[in-house]
Amino acid sequence: MRATFPLALAIMVAPAISAQTNSASTLQFGADHAIEADQDGREHVARIVQSGTANTSISTQTAGLRSEVRVDQAGVGNGAIISQQGDIHDAFLTSVGDGNLVDVTQTGRFGTAYMDILGDRNDLTVDQDGGANRAYFRRGFTGVEIEGDDNVGLIQQAGDLLATKLVIGGDRNTADVDQSGELNQAKVFLGVPGTIYRVEDAAVTVVQNGDRHFAQFRQVDGSQTIVSINQSGADQTAWSRARGDSNTLSFDQSGADNQIGIGPAQPFSVIGDSNLATVTQTGVGAIAMASIRGDGNVSVTVQN
Repeated sequence: MRATFPLALAIMVAPAISAQTNSASTLQFGADHAIEADQDGREHVARIVQSGTANTSISTQTAGLRSEVRVDQAGVGNGAIISQQGDIHDAFLTSVGDGNLVDVTQTGRFGTAYMDILGDRNDLTVDQDGGANRAYFRRGFTGVEIEGDDNVGLIQQAGDLLATKLVIGGDRNTADVDQSGELNQAKVFLGVPGTIYRVEDAAVTVVQNGDRHFAQFRQVDGSQTIVSINQSGADQTAWSRARGDSNTLSFDQSGADNQIGIGPAQPFSVIGDSNLATVTQTGVGAIAMASIRGDGNVSVTVQN
């Protein structure tokens, strides 16, 4: 079933619409909004509230049962695209500001995404494919926990004093974190202590632009992981601990007084066999400390 509600000019209330016990309801205040709700399956729920000007929400729930979408947008020119396919997904979004864009895709079963955005021009993508995935986004802090295979997590943050923590358990997962501003933190952990210890074929990229950022990477155990951490600016700090075989770790810092592997019991450490670790630091006052244990490992550090 599809319910389309374009261009609400003042206040519009659409009664719940149901087919096969699905329901969709909307409430809009302001001008030039657009809503599309498409439901196919059983016991799905979509509730959308928009206020301000020119906000757009597109909700698609296909097949499966008992998935729920809740969208509350306030401001100017915000966009939300949420697609659910499968069973028992939850996607809850509150967005207050201008020019924010959220794109959520959930397939499989038991995907959960809670997103709370306060600010302007934020861009958030959540892609959950599998079972028991969880993503949490709120202003100043993003926490994403992925358990399953073939997932993609993309996080972009602009501003100061922001923090991201990614915890990944499963195989062939991809995680990208992009931060700009000052005093931001990005932490990426492969492996879920007490649940999932070994992670295979992961790809992790962290990019931080600005000054006084902190990046931390930890791998409990695994192989064929590719990690790239790039920090541009002054007074950057990066920590890394990786255990496993045939992993590739690359750290690149440009600017003054940057550090890798310096801190309380937090060296740049690699434990395992046939790993490749590369450190490149450009600028004055750079410090790097590394610990490599195992057979057939290669470590390269370049400072200029």
